[in-house]
Amino acid sequence: DWRWFWPYFHGDPGRRWAPRQLLAFGVSHRLLFRPGSRWSYSNTNYVVLGLLVQAVTGQSIGTVLKDRLFVPLGLHDTTFAAASESGRALARGYTLFRSKVVDVTSFSPSAWWGAGALVSSAADVAHFYRALLRGLVVPRRLLATMESVVPTGEPAFGDGLGIDRTTLVATLGPSFKIRCGSGWGHSGQIDGYLSAALANRDASKQYVILINEDPGALPPGATAAITALANTAFC
Repeated sequence: DWRWFWPYFHGDPGRRWAPRQLLAFGVSHRLLFRPGSRWSYSNTNYVVLGLLVQAVTGQSIGTVLKDRLFVPLGLHDTTFAAASESGRALARGYTLFRSKVVDVTSFSPSAWWGAGALVSSAADVAHFYRALLRGLVVPRRLLATMESVVPTGEPAFGDGLGIDRTTLVATLGPSFKIRCGSGWGHSGQIDGYLSAALANRDASKQYVILINEDPGALPPGATAAITALANTAFC
């Protein structure tokens, strides 16, 4: 939706969006299909989820994440950036805009809010998935619910509640896959940044790859190199 995208490339990279503004952008469009009849990934749904968390707890989503996940799990390098704008030094992020590679580090993470406004490290992301898949984040019965996936049209791929079963390496396309079976994880992409995380069933094998460019800005050969790295680590 260009109403969301426009300020960041037209002189206002720090533009802060409120969650309900993001939600309004999403619901202003026609439904893609009747709910429950098909599947499509939706960042808007994670904005709704964040608002639900705040309504139920009476606290900000940043506070809930810190108190229930970051501190108990010892995720010292992880913050909810949309709340604090993270005063820490960040890896600079780059995207492709009008055929030019542009530094977008200053873009406000409020633009993604509950769908992707986290700042973290590879070690913290790996630690989180170990804890999750070993039953240390939610009870086993809830983990089983998270892992009840729906088909997405991609072979060996299913989308669960916040976690995927997949053979794919991030959002690099269907030809970039893990050679030795599927795993559990989630990839992420915002302007300037790309992340990929995958673990086997007990998280004894993992990879976490964080890249300071999104797929549109990657140089030739980079996606193949990333896939080779993922396969070396996981297989």
